[in-house]
Amino acid sequence: LIVPVITMSTIEKAELKNLTQAVRQGSGLGGFHGTMGDSFRNEPDYQFMTGGQWVAHPGDIIDYTVVITRPDDPITKGVSDFAYRSEQYYMHVDP
Repeated sequence: LIVPVITMSTIEKAELKNLTQAVRQGSGLGGFHGTMGDSFRNEPDYQFMTGGQWVAHPGDIIDYTVVITRPDDPITKGVSDFAYRSEQYYMHVDP
């Protein structure tokens, strides 16, 4: 499993080629937030591989409500809507 822990950095073309090839050949790739979505801003091939690109923090730290839309799902069973205070981030994604 490859887990990028890099934010706003660069990657050499040969390194990116090796990374994308490893993922194509079955290596797992996982990550979150800036260490996945904002690792290599100037590399579209990386963004195509991950399916998205981090863009900005609109509003910085905000209060919002997390709404549980599937209360019957085993992951959310017993969890109700709740208030949360955190950063909000905006991403370009490719579903």
